[in-house]
Amino acid sequence: MPNSALEFDAVYDDSLIDSAAKAFVHRLFKKYLWVLVAACLLNIVGFIFVLIFPGSGTLMTAAIGILAALGPLYFPWAYFRFPGKFAAPMKRVLKPAARVSVSSSGFSLSAHGRSFTREWTKLKEILEFPEYFLLVIAPMAFTFIPKKDVPLEAQQLIRDASRSLVQPNPLMQPTGRERPAAD
Repeated sequence: MPNSALEFDAVYDDSLIDSAAKAFVHRLFKKYLWVLVAACLLNIVGFIFVLIFPGSGTLMTAAIGILAALGPLYFPWAYFRFPGKFAAPMKRVLKPAARVSVSSSGFSLSAHGRSFTREWTKLKEILEFPEYFLLVIAPMAFTFIPKKDVPLEAQQLIRDASRSLVQPNPLMQPTGRERPAAD
């Protein structure tokens, strides 16, 4: 397919932006949950060690205790707070509509005199939801394209780009050699 761009206007509304932000934060926490749990456990273990060792300073003990106690409380708060923080700038820039251009090499969003262009290969992940395509730009950055106004050819280009982002694991590839017999 030639590298011609398919251009269309995409309509963004509050509920769609909120939904995409919630989906992104859910994906973020799901992906990094083990790191968050490990950080909380490390803080708690550190606090216990400070309490066990004699001569630990009371100010240091209090600081580590507060960190150990607040860590597990911060993450649920962040889970519910982050969608609003991510959605607010998108609502200012993308509403009510943006001009979207999709090609086999990348995409571009233009709204209110601003534009953003990215190659598919530079994206971390592309997720398809019933109402939109979620495009993960960086670990803490995303955008999305509503499906409602996307031509079918552009949807297929996005799906093809999504499949090309999935790189096969070289360790899981057949080598042509036989496996050693189990004893």
